This record gives sequence, structure tokens and C-alpha cells, in this order.
Amino acid sequence: MNLLAVYWDVDPVIVSLGKIQIRYYSLFFIIAFTIGYYLFKYFFKREQVRLNSGSPALYTYHWNAGGEHVWDTVCFTSRIITDT
Repeated sequence: MNLLAVYWDVDPVIVSLGKIQIRYYSLFFIIAFTIGYYLFKYFFKREQVRLNSGSPALYTYHWNAGGEHVWDTVCFTSRIITDT
């Protein structure tokens, strides 16, 4: 028995309502987009930038999608490149 081993066996489904399943990573994406939207809305008001109806949502989408891509590249793709 190895006491320092970590066995990652977590059920990804948090809540199951019939055929609809809410998984933890989709919940984190929803939380990230919500927090990002309100942060950009706050920044726009603080800097006195005129708000269009979709401006904070558009910036939130681009920053979250870009951050996810960078995270994926740094954590997963770099390991694949260095292992070969």
C-alpha cells in the first residue's frame, strides 16, 4: 500500500435530473463566465466606457476561451511535446 499515491476516482456528475446531468467542469465554466461578465461590466463602468448590449459578454467569452486554450496548451500539450 502506497500512502503517497492519489487515486482520482471522482464521479464527474454532481446532479442528475433524469437525462440532464450537471457535471463539475460545466459548472466551473458557468461560474467563470458569470464572474468574468460582472468583472468586465465593473471595469467598463469604472473606465467610463460606453456599454453596448453585448460588450461585456463578448470580452468575457474571448478571455475565458483564450485562458482555457492557454491552460490546455501549457498543462497537456507541452507534456506531450517533451515526452516524445
